[in-house]
Amino acid sequence: MGIVIVPVHQAYMGMEDARMQSASESIADMVDAFFDSEVDEMYIRGWEVMPSSNCQLTIDGYEVAVKNGDKEYVSYMSHMIERASIGYTGTIVAVKGIDGISLIAQ
Repeated sequence: MGIVIVPVHQAYMGMEDARMQSASESIADMVDAFFDSEVDEMYIRGWEVMPSSNCQLTIDGYEVAVKNGDKEYVSYMSHMIERASIGYTGTIVAVKGIDGISLIAQ
């Protein structure tokens, strides 16, 4: 049984890592698209963009980091913006202004 369980567990962990990295990349792409759009305000809701309720989202400078337990999955944006962090039930309001994008964590 141990021989079968180890590969299955490794495959599951690989899929989980891929899912978390994909979430980080999707959020970075979404913020970049917002920056380049004509829209003035965007809401990033934790429960809509993060894969599980254990996750934490931090946007800081060029980095988007999704953390799940002791693992962190980082992606990069084309545009630098200020820092904000939320949990799964939180919301970030991104507001476009003259000096770039302001982030308000709620």
